[in-house]
Amino acid sequence: MSGLKFRNKHVVATYECDNMRDMTLPALINAMVETSGLQSHALGNTEEQMTEQGLAWIIIQYDINVNRMPKRREEIILETEALSFNRFFTYRAFRAFDKEDNLLVEAITTFSVMDMATRKLTQVDKKLVAPYQAEEIRTMVRAPKIQPVNPETATSMPYRVRYLDIDGNMHVNNAKYFDWIINSVDVKILEAYKIKAVTIKYEKEVGFGSIIESHVSVEKMGDGQLKTAHIIENGGGRACIANITWEHRIMDQVKKITDEKIEIDLGYEDTFIEVYTVDNDEFKQLIPTLIDDDITHFNISEKEFSKKEVNSLSIVNHGLGFMFFEDEK
Repeated sequence: MSGLKFRNKHVVATYECDNMRDMTLPALINAMVETSGLQSHALGNTEEQMTEQGLAWIIIQYDINVNRMPKRREEIILETEALSFNRFFTYRAFRAFDKEDNLLVEAITTFSVMDMATRKLTQVDKKLVAPYQAEEIRTMVRAPKIQPVNPETATSMPYRVRYLDIDGNMHVNNAKYFDWIINSVDVKILEAYKIKAVTIKYEKEVGFGSIIESHVSVEKMGDGQLKTAHIIENGGGRACIANITWEHRIMDQVKKITDEKIEIDLGYEDTFIEVYTVDNDEFKQLIPTLIDDDITHFNISEKEFSKKEVNSLSIVNHGLGFMFFEDEK
């Protein structure tokens, strides 16, 4: 049994979006957390009251699943729901819906309470969470295991913590870590792929003036997906770890193609064209091979082709095509 839900409308502003006109994950996280603050205020359980007690809510972990990121100027509905709590943690869901109430993004979040004087976690007072009517549990909610960074292939990027990175808890705001993590990913991935899932765990707080290192490694998963592993280090210590699952942007178009039979045209430099017809399953198995630049050959109807020899490949009547170029190296 879950606790109270609270909803709030939000119009996605231009400054909350990336160059694809999608709302950025840091902007969405900030808007979601603000919604829980509005719920607390409506219940008379304000941040000011927490401060008077020398306490503060902090976020320990997010487990995020993305169906679609909101678009620029889109009106969305942000929902938060108190799920459950135990002695040291509370669990809360954040959701974003479109105007038709279709689920866009869901983030299951682990909160805890920090003693502002000692900077350590303290037990959750039942009186503190009572207004949310969440279920008391005796177990911990387990999130997906986070895959570590591969040190053999990892790259890194340094960042200095600036004044505006610090929030009211006197440490780096949780949404800022998403900036550091996402900006460490190669721009070619950012342009070709979109985020499908994120698991992020905060381990140690980071203060003003620190110089952090954002490390990332990339793993191919098949089906047009990648996984990036991340670690934020502060002074050699681990501050945050995360995994992001990415899906190639072309997969949205692929999923919409439901024809039983699909025509594929292969073009060569001398303008010669070969035509093949495949079923939908073979077509969808072909696409991840075509978008992977490290794969040099592909198969159609049990025949192998080299990307060096084929100039272009077109999915007829669906506006989907690929150009292949020989590596200049």
